[in-house]
Amino acid sequence: MRLVYNTGAVFGIFPGGRWVFLAVAPPVALGVVVWSLRAVHLGERLAAALILGGVLGNSWDRLLAPDGRVTDFVDFSFWPAFNLADSALVVGLVAYALFVLAASRRSRDTRRGDNGHEVQEGGQRPLGEVFDGEDAGPRADVVSH
Repeated sequence: MRLVYNTGAVFGIFPGGRWVFLAVAPPVALGVVVWSLRAVHLGERLAAALILGGVLGNSWDRLLAPDGRVTDFVDFSFWPAFNLADSALVVGLVAYALFVLAASRRSRDTRRGDNGHEVQEGGQRPLGEVFDGEDAGPRADVVSH
């Protein structure tokens, strides 16, 4: 560990952006709170809490420090210095991205039948599909979600 002062964003990117970061923090925090209130899964709420903690932690440092810096104290020689708020923010954002990808996959999978064919509302086959002599009614092998 080594004490480092950072006037930039996470991992020192965009140095000197104190007022930009402080201006962006409240709407981001509000958006994260709204998202967490609408979240269904506990994991989403935990990701939101980590993001919110990171935003608020670094904002607090920026408000209190005379030059708008945050205190970074975790410094590996092969990686830029960071602090606990940076860690929470990054882990929360990665978790959020994983939830978005998983939700996208679930959404795509529910639009497909078990045989991979696109399924329309009510279990109907899509227009233009070749039926090979079968009737065009709802399919028993496709479950609509």
